[in-house]
Amino acid sequence: MIVVIACAGSKDKNAGTLKNQKGKLVKFVARPDEVSEKDERFAYAHPDDESDYKSGQSWRELLEEYNNNYRDSGCNPHSLSRASELYQPKKPYDDIYRQLVGKFSRENVYVLSAGWGLVRSDYLLPLYDITFSGSARKAAKLRKTSFPNVCHIPKNIKGSIVFFGGKDYIPMLRTLIEDLDCRKVVFYKGKPPAASGCELKESCEIERYWH
Repeated sequence: MIVVIACAGSKDKNAGTLKNQKGKLVKFVARPDEVSEKDERFAYAHPDDESDYKSGQSWRELLEEYNNNYRDSGCNPHSLSRASELYQPKKPYDDIYRQLVGKFSRENVYVLSAGWGLVRSDYLLPLYDITFSGSARKAAKLRKTSFPNVCHIPKNIKGSIVFFGGKDYIPMLRTLIEDLDCRKVVFYKGKPPAASGCELKESCEIERYWH
């Protein structure tokens, strides 16, 4: 079984991020041109903006290259965080990502990130400020941008994909997993969401489902 959990808005403030060629820390945001108060210590960018390392190479592609190098060498020069360790949701869910990895293993836990796509729990991510949660106006603005097309779940997956997270993330989830031939279960609270192709289960059933 594959467990997918949505990212959290709160993140480890001490987490690392990428740097540009001038040595500035890169702060990843949804709309760099609309940041009202920019900090001169940072260069602002969207993950799909072109980096200044290689012509035509986006920051997203640079991050993939970074992760490949990390898997080969164990080298993490910018101290990026594993997806399962980047987020700091409020109690009582403050340790939910690590708990899921502990129960289901890092190979079977994935994080649905508004900035980076559907990534495995041990994929290294930089600090970023992109989310589909929050006010309706903010969520609507973010939906005008295209969803990340990254999906780390193997095409030949067997068994089920189980998702729990905010309803704002379900359209992105459906887009990324619609071609996977497997059972898809979405847990929700309140009014049932629109999630064609998925089984809907109320959140109160989670404990019973795990057992």
